Amino acid sequence: MTVETGILFVPAVIYLSVVQAQGNGAFLHVSTTANVLTVGAGVVTVIPLLMYASAAQKIPFSLLGMLQYIAPSLMFIMGVAVYSEAFSLVKLIGFIFVWVALAVYSVEGFVYQKQQQQVAKPAAVESPRGDEAVYERV
Repeated sequence: MTVETGILFVPAVIYLSVVQAQGNGAFLHVSTTANVLTVGAGVVTVIPLLMYASAAQKIPFSLLGMLQYIAPSLMFIMGVAVYSEAFSLVKLIGFIFVWVALAVYSVEGFVYQKQQQQVAKPAAVESPRGDEAVYERV
């Protein structure tokens, strides 16, 4: 995301400067409250993105992939429960298929990870001299 932002920063600044110079820009042509809210909206948007990027580097990709299904699912449930969104049997079946597939994928990943941890566990073996333990991979 940093690369994309860096690439588009210069053209965006040029475009906004030209539009502002022509008097067609919205920034500084409206109330001070609207200008402050516009800048504040940028800050409020950037902070969670930076926190997400920082957290994403500290957890396994398998967990990150699974967590990315939570927000759309919560929006789906909120749309149906709170906003009375139309909910047909076909949508329910699709929703169930997605979550069953996610569960199968996740369980398989956890089983594989457990197997890898079992293989990688070192075991203590007595040395032939009996004075120190030697660790070998089992």
